[in-house]
Amino acid sequence: MNFTGTKVVTNLVPLQCCDCSCWFGIDEDMNNRRHQDKGTFYCPAGHPQLYKESDVDRLNRHLKFAEQDAERARRDAARERQEKINAKSALTKTKNRIARGICPCCNRTFSNLQQHIVGQHPEYDSTVKKVETASIDQKIHDRANEAEKLTPPKRNRKGRFLKKT
Repeated sequence: MNFTGTKVVTNLVPLQCCDCSCWFGIDEDMNNRRHQDKGTFYCPAGHPQLYKESDVDRLNRHLKFAEQDAERARRDAARERQEKINAKSALTKTKNRIARGICPCCNRTFSNLQQHIVGQHPEYDSTVKKVETASIDQKIHDRANEAEKLTPPKRNRKGRFLKKT
């Protein structure tokens, strides 16, 4: 009988067991895979072997986490800036509406807005006082005077003009 075999050439990586100190070799491809996946392999006596995370891998992982944290902080800061801009815009809009005599609670127009707020919306009164009430009161008074000048005279049910008192 004639036997012909196949010749396999591979590169072995020499390793020493951490338990029994015997030398053995594993295929270079398997060694590379175990470096990457940190999986377990065994010495000829059956002792488990594994590669721990290298310093370079550990530092790369920490760098990746630090970059993610920095990106998250940038997004949070941008969101905070936008929220501040939105709040300032809403405050300005409310101040302008109050200056025009428009009630921020019920969206109706009044010549004496502060009196309306105190009488109809007492829970809102404390927050209105925090806004610049002096200048707002003056603007409201000026607007009311302008509105009175521009309003046509009132009529009764028969269509006759009422006397101003």
